Amino acid sequence: LYFSPSSSTLPPGLVRLATKQVNWQLVLASNGKLLAVVQDQCVEIRSAKDDFGSIIGKCQVPKDPNPHWRRVAWSHDCALLAYADSTGTVRVFDLMGSELFVIPPAMSFPGDFSYAAAGLMFLEYTASAQWSAELLVITYSGQLKSYLVSVGTNQGFQENHTFSFSAHYSNGITTAIYHPGHRLLLVGGCESGDIDVSRASRCGITAWRVLSGSPHYKGVTSYEDDITAPGFDEINPEWKTSLEKRKKIKDKEQYQSLLDVSWWSETALILARCSGALTVSSVRTLKNLLGKSCEWFEPSPRVTSAHDGGFLSLECEVKLAHKRSRLESSVTGEEDDGEDDSDSDEESSAKARYFGYVKQGLYYVTEMERFAPPRKRPRTVIKNYRLVSLRSTTPEELYQRKIDNEEYGEALSLAQAYGLDSDLVYQRQWRKSTVSIASIQDYLSKIKKRSWVLHECVERVPENVDAAKELLKYGLKGTDLEALIAIGDGEDQGRFILPGDLDLDDAPYEDFLSVEEEMEQRKEREAKKRQELLKKVEFSKYSHKAHEEVKFSGRVLGDSTDGKGEKERETDKEKREKEV
Repeated sequence: LYFSPSSSTLPPGLVRLATKQVNWQLVLASNGKLLAVVQDQCVEIRSAKDDFGSIIGKCQVPKDPNPHWRRVAWSHDCALLAYADSTGTVRVFDLMGSELFVIPPAMSFPGDFSYAAAGLMFLEYTASAQWSAELLVITYSGQLKSYLVSVGTNQGFQENHTFSFSAHYSNGITTAIYHPGHRLLLVGGCESGDIDVSRASRCGITAWRVLSGSPHYKGVTSYEDDITAPGFDEINPEWKTSLEKRKKIKDKEQYQSLLDVSWWSETALILARCSGALTVSSVRTLKNLLGKSCEWFEPSPRVTSAHDGGFLSLECEVKLAHKRSRLESSVTGEEDDGEDDSDSDEESSAKARYFGYVKQGLYYVTEMERFAPPRKRPRTVIKNYRLVSLRSTTPEELYQRKIDNEEYGEALSLAQAYGLDSDLVYQRQWRKSTVSIASIQDYLSKIKKRSWVLHECVERVPENVDAAKELLKYGLKGTDLEALIAIGDGEDQGRFILPGDLDLDDAPYEDFLSVEEEMEQRKEREAKKRQELLKKVEFSKYSHKAHEEVKFSGRVLGDSTDGKGEKERETDKEKREKEV
């Protein structure tokens, strides 16, 4: 007897929603150190030692024609892995990928997914040392079976007890999860029309306390009201500009459906939708804690529970190979007249449709192959699976990571948003660039910390004489009398100050780049201003830092006069002593 999916006892909406999931799955172990990735014909076991890059075990499984209905679960001690296929057959593996035993389903019919596992979970078993754990298999029809499993010398399994949720879910269940901390089994199913029950029960959610003896499970009747998640109808902004991707949104209601839920913390949930929207939402308000917008993935992403401040997501990007271009068709010898006349194109297309209808009619009457419609060439589908790690981080950690990845624009945006030190960005850019007028203007001139800038002006070795000259001149400008007076008055706050009223953010560096470029008529005015500034200098109130500024100027001026004669150096020395 064969059952088609349409004749399944499951609700049609559940079947449609399940088929929207990606074929692969991923399940993170409770300790966060192991990851099971369910692929087409194997289950990879990956280790967290290298961010799940290495495979420590591989479980071979038969190819499943309905991969969306598979389930995987880790044992509480992370030593066993259970895999259930779409028929309800359960296979148990160890960490090396060796198959320990197979638990056959009670019954199964092809195409009827009510016998597949809606819930698969290990429970800790302490009643007897003979058994390692208890395995619960809950089918979509609402039938629960408990098995005691053992590994080692007495490797095997034994049926423990059975239970049925059919009295509460006449149309079967859709999912079941276990919370070990409270020993609660949470079951989800179709909505109920009974107004005498709690709102959670009307929405199809019930909780069952796990008992040590018969009847093994007892319903919990106390719930809190549920709430609606804001922003559930959002569409990926990238899809709005792509006609091809917008065609995929045929059923808007199914597109917005919640597909995967997991815990981020005791106060927040990870919510993933068919649209690819992923949020970390507050348990009380369901407000997105990641910000105003969702994190966007490919449609129907899978997520794991959070561990050590992060969680994993699996997405699948599906692409169709492009059709052959007209140029390729002409190279292969296919007919292509290459005419661009629109009237002739419309006329030929009308004739082609007419003769196409005639050929279809003749083929329908005669069934002759010469009138058979042309076969469509198969399109190649390319699937690219990506494992993405999302981690909780502080703005400072994210800022440093952006700098290390040379994402300087995003780093500056973070610095502006969270009030971080933007000097780190410009320091990294300055260190990675050669010394030139452009690099001084773009990077060094935007660094505020005076001691760092002065150290670079003295210690950095440019590649040529011109660059060295420009760098020394820039350092001298930051140690001029105006900067010295600002330091004495406490107005500098450790910032690198240039003379004049110009703002580095508003004026280019070339406006005050070179002393030689200053106009001759400004010399007298500058000399007068300098004398006025000298009268304001009182070394008695200056700190050690101010004296270091003077030493820096002397060091730079000494270095810059190395090519002069003895008399010239003495004259410069006397001039500096006279001024300072």
